[in-house]
Amino acid sequence: MKILPGERVLFESKSEKLVLTTHRIRFESRTFGKRRVTSFMLEEIASCDLISRTHPSFIVVAVIFGAAGFYLVRYVDFAWAIGLAFMALSLIAFIATIERTLLVSSSGSVISVPLAELGEDDPTLFIDDLEIAKNTRYLSTRGVQQAQSQPKTESLDSRREPTLARTNFRNLEGGS
Repeated sequence: MKILPGERVLFESKSEKLVLTTHRIRFESRTFGKRRVTSFMLEEIASCDLISRTHPSFIVVAVIFGAAGFYLVRYVDFAWAIGLAFMALSLIAFIATIERTLLVSSSGSVISVPLAELGEDDPTLFIDDLEIAKNTRYLSTRGVQQAQSQPKTESLDSRREPTLARTNFRNLEGGS
């Protein structure tokens, strides 16, 4: 990615697929030989969504297998073990198929980022970084000086060590 004049990288994922700068957000994905690069300016961001998708049908199947195993124990001595094994497999399938995704939307495009790409325990911290970057960009394009006190940013810092993004935000605002 080429950096624009006056632009700095605030966040970059470990795989370098997701990049947040002072001007834009960019995500590159590759699936089955297809390459997709989605990039838009921070001013164009309309929303951020954190989505968790599960398949509750696996829980229903697990309950059915467990109940069937305990019911059939009258006819076959080891039926409970078979029912318990299939119940465990259904629960493992439920956990393995949970999808957590961050969606960053503009008026014309959507960036869909698997949460594993962020590499953080709390994905809302990235959303906070994105919102701070967007607000800073918005104010800087209008020539407005941003207020020095940002209590929400400071409280976020207590939840984790300062990141490159937080350091860069402070530099943009003229703080330490």
